[in-house]
Amino acid sequence: MCSATLDSSDFMQVGFIGFGKMANAIASSFEGKIIASDVNTEQLEEAKNSRVEAAESNTEVLQKADTIIIAVKPQDM
Repeated sequence: MCSATLDSSDFMQVGFIGFGKMANAIASSFEGKIIASDVNTEQLEEAKNSRVEAAESNTEVLQKADTIIIAVKPQDM
């Protein structure tokens, strides 16, 4: 048996464009780093208290994340 330990650099960074309740719930199931942007800065401030990095813009999320999840309402696309 091999018992390798993983550090945070072993996980991909997941990016969220839009970070409402549903995105927050989805993000809670991921291991590793999360970066998110949202027009509601209060929503991001709450998320920053956990392991979520608040991005300044959608572009920053696109540049830093390995995988992107677009989590906005259809009318906001």
